[in-house]
Amino acid sequence: MKASNPIYILGIDPGSINLGFGIVCLNQQQVSYVAHGVVTNSKLDPNQRLAFIRDELDQILEKYKPQMAAIEKVFLGKNPQSVFRLGLARGVAISCIARHPVEIFEYSPTQMKKIMTGSGHAAKETVARAVKNLLKLNIELEFDAADALGLAYVHARAYAVKDRFLNLTRI
Repeated sequence: MKASNPIYILGIDPGSINLGFGIVCLNQQQVSYVAHGVVTNSKLDPNQRLAFIRDELDQILEKYKPQMAAIEKVFLGKNPQSVFRLGLARGVAISCIARHPVEIFEYSPTQMKKIMTGSGHAAKETVARAVKNLLKLNIELEFDAADALGLAYVHARAYAVKDRFLNLTRI
């Protein structure tokens, strides 16, 4: 892919009830906002939620045709059931993305927060504010969408400079 061609990057903040997505465009070292949203499905049973995530992501991938995706790594939480459900949603998202011509990369929440805010343990409000400032947005962002846009932005920046420190971990 030529450096002068715009590259669309999908960010995914996986969740079994709320899955955030954000899309940015990297064009000649400039990162710009394209779209964002939250795939939400709290009224469905757990198995139907996974199918809903797959269907919604397929539509997003068909509409925006990103060349790359950045997804949040699973982190260990206090509740094993929550981690398990998060892992299932993440797996469905990765499987769905992998059916398209999209390179998939992963970043930890701490990596994304550190790059976006300067602190790996920043509050969700701080991340949302940083995303809005860096992408010059004058809209309110749900935290899941802000995290997803943050992941897409971080990958765009890392890819633009071929950042060896981030290691651009492919899945």
